[in-house]
Order: sequence, then C-alpha cells, then structure tokens
Amino acid sequence: LLASKSILFCEESRGFYRTTPGHSLSQRRDRQAAESGFRAASLSCQHLMAADSGPVAQSACATMMKRFAYWSYPDHGDLSDQADAMAEALGGSALPIEGGWTTSVAASLVGWRVAKRLQRMKQLLRAHC
Repeated sequence: LLASKSILFCEESRGFYRTTPGHSLSQRRDRQAAESGFRAASLSCQHLMAADSGPVAQSACATMMKRFAYWSYPDHGDLSDQADAMAEALGGSALPIEGGWTTSVAASLVGWRVAKRLQRMKQLLRAHC
C-alpha cells in the first residue's frame, strides 16, 4: 500500500480471511507468537514512518504499539515494556485497555498493568469455579 500511487474504494468488493482451526499464529499466545507479533508491528511502523513521519503516522504507530503492549502483558512483559516505550516515544496513545467497566476503573486507579493482572486473575477464577 505504501508504494501505491492511489487507493480506490469499491463498494461491491468482498474480503476473505482464511483460518486454520486452532493452529493459526494469530490465535497463539506463546513466546514465538509474541516475538512474531512484536516484529510485525515494529516493521510496520518502520515502513510507515519511512514513508510518512507526520503526526497521523506517529499516532497510528503509537496506537499499534500500545495495543501490542496490552496484548502481550503479563505473559511477555519484556516485549510489552518495549512496545509501551515505543508508543511513548512516538507521542503516546489514548487507546484504552480492553475490558469492562471494572477494568477501566482499575486502570484509572492503579494503572493498566495492575488492571491487566486483575483481569487475568478474574478469568482464571471463572475458569476454575
């Protein structure tokens, strides 16, 4: 897309997404999947910033890195920290953490990392009760 001269919208177009039951990289949360996701997000930002380093591109990259930081925490804290630092270096992102109102309130009171750990504990308790 970055190398194209223009992008056209076709209202009648259809998009398809092929999935593999249970074995898709996007469905995994192991270390290899996390490292692959971090690399993909980082390279996407590098390519976008090489083409356009303006505030809209910076904001888009900051949001992408923030989303990865949320997704990878706490299982891959080092990658989450790197992604969060990249998001901040790009000007930060207002992307809220995903979850219900309790997660939002917890994040505003104790920070998103603690809120994410509480969210994980809640999920584990539900799974065992």
